[in-house]
Amino acid sequence: ENDINISADLTQNMDGQYKGYLGAQALAGSVTGSADAAIAGAVAILVSQAETRVTVGEGVQLISARFIDGKLIGGDIKILAMDKSKLAVRAGGYSISTKGAKIGMGASYAFIYGENTVKAEVLDNAVIHADSLSIQAVKAEVSLSDYELPYGLQTLITRSEGGANPPVSEQGIIHMSKNGTGSAASYEVQINLDTQRILDAVDLLNFLASVNYYAEAISGAVSGVSGTLSAAGSIAMVFFFNQVEASIGENVVIVLAKNMELIADSKGNARVIAGSLSASRSNIGAGLTIGFLYDEDSVKAQVGDHTEITATEGKYTQRSSSDMNALVITAAAAVTASVAGSAMGGNFSAIVLKNEAISNVIKESDDDDDDK
Repeated sequence: ENDINISADLTQNMDGQYKGYLGAQALAGSVTGSADAAIAGAVAILVSQAETRVTVGEGVQLISARFIDGKLIGGDIKILAMDKSKLAVRAGGYSISTKGAKIGMGASYAFIYGENTVKAEVLDNAVIHADSLSIQAVKAEVSLSDYELPYGLQTLITRSEGGANPPVSEQGIIHMSKNGTGSAASYEVQINLDTQRILDAVDLLNFLASVNYYAEAISGAVSGVSGTLSAAGSIAMVFFFNQVEASIGENVVIVLAKNMELIADSKGNARVIAGSLSASRSNIGAGLTIGFLYDEDSVKAQVGDHTEITATEGKYTQRSSSDMNALVITAAAAVTASVAGSAMGGNFSAIVLKNEAISNVIKESDDDDDDK
């Protein structure tokens, strides 16, 4: 008999150049001279409700091995559901007043909501014969090792010689040119900035987002001349509720020659960064930052009532594990140069983790209550 492999694999923002990009990015800027107000605001939101599921249906028979001369000989069976996703957003709002607007405000809001389901399940009354059996439901970790720069270095730096300069559209953000040779050589450095190049430069920070969940909100309000109010506020929030389950139903018969594993595993990294800066000569300067992360994952490995598992020459392993590394960084600052002015800065950060990892082998008791 041959091996049997059944799998479902989900990735989000983890293919090709998307390894170096965010899921959503919103940047807003306001620059004014002496207008009444300079206001900029940005909002970035990402929601994921993905499902990754492998199901062996009720009463199904998976036979990859048969008894020959009293020994079970044949292939292996692997059942795998895997989710490896990167949910990352950035929001930035910046206002600059060069001659002193009465009001300067910068605000940003970054929000992520994740509710992904990962299941590998064998339903009731199924029959499985194999050399070995692996049933796994995995929510995989995203780390810095998964990051790739989304563009080549020529986007950042280009070089030319002998006056043969390429068109500006083909030059990098920094273009260096050499004219002449020997002692008569001269060098020139040109800075090319437009909207796309600025965004490319910002993307250099995306290595920070090579985690499962990343929310960044940065805001600023800067004014060089006296005004009434200069305020900056940032809010970054992440909520995720993942369900990872590897399960075998009731009345299932499994006969193996060697090993079996039933594993539910969730591992990830989450990072929240929020910062605000108000710098001016206004009467009132204020900076406020909020960073919040809430994680409520359920990871379960379970075998149902009246299920029989026989591994004639192997071992049985059942495990559920949940491993989440969470980091929240917040900073807020307000500075005013006004003699009669007031400056206020405040930040709030919180992490709430309500994860559970459960591994059950259930047998129905005589009084119809479950003993776990």
